[in-house]
Amino acid sequence: MKINVNLTALKNTLEQVQEACLAVAVIPFNEYELLEDRYVLHWIPLQKENRLWDKTVPSLEFNYDDDINVVVYNCIERGRIFGELFEKDSEDGYRTDLNLVNCSYENYCQNILETGTFKEDRTGVGTVSTFGRELRYDLSLGFPLITTKQVSLRQVMIELMWMLNGCDNVKWLQERGCTIWDEWARADGSLGPIYGVQWRKWPQYVEHDTTYDPEKGGSQKTEPTYVKRHIDQIADLIKTIKTNPDSRRMIVSAWNVADVPQMALPPCHAFFQFYVADGKLSCKITQRK
Repeated sequence: MKINVNLTALKNTLEQVQEACLAVAVIPFNEYELLEDRYVLHWIPLQKENRLWDKTVPSLEFNYDDDINVVVYNCIERGRIFGELFEKDSEDGYRTDLNLVNCSYENYCQNILETGTFKEDRTGVGTVSTFGRELRYDLSLGFPLITTKQVSLRQVMIELMWMLNGCDNVKWLQERGCTIWDEWARADGSLGPIYGVQWRKWPQYVEHDTTYDPEKGGSQKTEPTYVKRHIDQIADLIKTIKTNPDSRRMIVSAWNVADVPQMALPPCHAFFQFYVADGKLSCKITQRK
């Protein structure tokens, strides 16, 4: 059988379709078939609770010259249906999106391994990476905790409270049995002006009220003086969400260029922005690695 198509271009198209599905947290196709005049995308059964889940959805067929936007739209809709069937099949009737979260995460990792670039890093181990990817989760369906690797939810929550309290020392964590920052702490437990400091105490230097030298008739300024104050980004954010939810400035940043050299570790989740629409709150987190 002769296939008259640029296979490299087709592979790139299919990768873009999978990325689009993952970006909105739906299950992408996991097999494809090339025919003479068209290609077929399949959603094959998944493994669920140590057994093969036998539900499936009809495959999709496309011509080789179909517009990629048409392919993406139809794949997202088919993947959404597949995911809904997968959820409803839970034996105990408890609705959870953990299976979708795991599937999205695993496919995302697989795509990185297949298409990523090897890069050196400060640890000497190196990484395989891609740039600018995005994963989306609907938090109204539950917390998207990945279960395909060990994650201590308790320590995650303790660390978040530590940051929201504006702390810069591991002692608060240690008192609650959390040791995840010990490796980078200095002898006195300090970590420098990291996440919590920037969120709750971003330094601001404000020029003091202008003064004049009375000996010179009040006509000339003396050298200006500055007072150090702090900006509470979290408090400002909450106030804006409540009073001006249409604002496009609901942003919290931990990337303070002047303070980065003093930090035990520069922030990974460096920036997040909130968005309110139809009474629902959304958050977009930017992670630098």
